[in-house]
Amino acid sequence: MAEAVQAMDDTGAGMGAGMGAGGASAAAETMLDGIGAGGSMGGSTGLSTGGGSPAGGGAARDGAASEGGWGADWRQSLAGEDRAALRTLERFPDPAALWKSYQSMRAKLSSGELRALPANATPEQQAQWRLENGVPESWDRYEVELADGLQIGEADRALVNQYLEVAHRLNHTPDQVNANVGWYFSAVRQQEEAVADANLAARSECEGELRGEWGPEYRATLNGIASMLDGAPEGVKLSLLAAKNVDGTNLLNQPDVMRWLARMSRELNPVATVVGAGGGQLVGIEDEIAQIEGVMKNDRAKYNGDERMQERLRKLYGARERLRG
Repeated sequence: MAEAVQAMDDTGAGMGAGMGAGGASAAAETMLDGIGAGGSMGGSTGLSTGGGSPAGGGAARDGAASEGGWGADWRQSLAGEDRAALRTLERFPDPAALWKSYQSMRAKLSSGELRALPANATPEQQAQWRLENGVPESWDRYEVELADGLQIGEADRALVNQYLEVAHRLNHTPDQVNANVGWYFSAVRQQEEAVADANLAARSECEGELRGEWGPEYRATLNGIASMLDGAPEGVKLSLLAAKNVDGTNLLNQPDVMRWLARMSRELNPVATVVGAGGGQLVGIEDEIAQIEGVMKNDRAKYNGDERMQERLRKLYGARERLRG
């Protein structure tokens, strides 16, 4: 019976993915022989084994809960040591569901709906089977149609063509091809959306952390980093901007990376966060110092009451010393 269950798995669940390979017909016959000849199934009476008695004896075995007159371990009884068959049986809630699945598959086989390509088919048989099932003469004759009006871009065309070549060798029908290609692009789109959401979250978290750490020098620090990267060899800045972490988020959305870049930019230009990254920095510092010192001498009350002006003067003094040193 385990062989029959495995055949059902291969035929019923896997028929849509590769029925043209020829194994589906043989698997179906094995399943039919294993269940139809070796015993009988009834929607109300349950499943009989080759020995003619119900596997569960009409009641739960060893105190197990009963499932429609079958023991709760009916799947293990049918599968034996075959783990693959057991996994297949776990898809069915009870023996009646297994029986209905078998009936449905047998009806499809009888009607020709699941007509499979014979094993070792001749070229003529293969051509006839493809004609009857809508499989084109060559892989490049598939007409792939995606949902929602989506189109396959040039960047993805080579990958899709590789799949079509394999699908044609396996005699996949147009419906199967469209379903598989559609699933792929749907999965890619979901992944891209997830990465975009993660990037927004990482960027917001990084900005919040660095704003709290750098305070009023946040924007100037970013400008210093940008100025440093502008002076890097050609392509380095673009490579860093496009670099990704292992989770797909942008490298520059990591606080530690931005801290390191800020430290490097300060080493190259120690006063950039005070007066910017342009030329003539010492002259600009001296002029601004002179302006503030003028306020300090001519309007001491205004200077004493303006803490930001006082802090600015201290920074300018420090920048001038760094430039001179």
